[in-house]
Amino acid sequence: MTSTNDRKLDQAAIERLEAATLWLITEATPRLFAAPDSGPEITRELIAKHRVGSYIVPGIGEEYEIVRYIPKSRGLYYDISLLTATEHAGRRYEYWVVFRLSKDWATPKLNDCRFIITSSNGAAGIREIVENRREFFHNFRVSGTTIFDLDYRDPKLRSKLGPQDSPGCFADYPELMR
Repeated sequence: MTSTNDRKLDQAAIERLEAATLWLITEATPRLFAAPDSGPEITRELIAKHRVGSYIVPGIGEEYEIVRYIPKSRGLYYDISLLTATEHAGRRYEYWVVFRLSKDWATPKLNDCRFIITSSNGAAGIREIVENRREFFHNFRVSGTTIFDLDYRDPKLRSKLGPQDSPGCFADYPELMR
């Protein structure tokens, strides 16, 4: 049986993880692109500023300069990955996926997603969130121009998305469940 105090602590952890997610995407990512070795510093700031830990030291992966963060608190963790990025009309657009998950022993059971598009003045620019949805979308347009048209049937992308682990995030894409 969960006590009122545990529920308050769990809710506070979720609020910190939500704030940390926004901070990591919008403010920490530009720093990481500007200084790829700043992962340990970002981890320390994540702990100090948001009071959440991290499963990994953030970094830029070699393949496609993919960024990944995994903040955690009270058995809850958010797996945040940059799926892809592109340039359009002098702006950098990024497509992020956030999986909100929980360990078996955690009080709240999380298993959902966020799909986020950001815009910035470049890889080292502060990000602005321009789209934030709970369900996957493969196509994103700005002023009538297609910015992203993800080939969601591509096995590599499908593996990154893991639709079988969070089927509720892919309700409009039943073909991904096969």
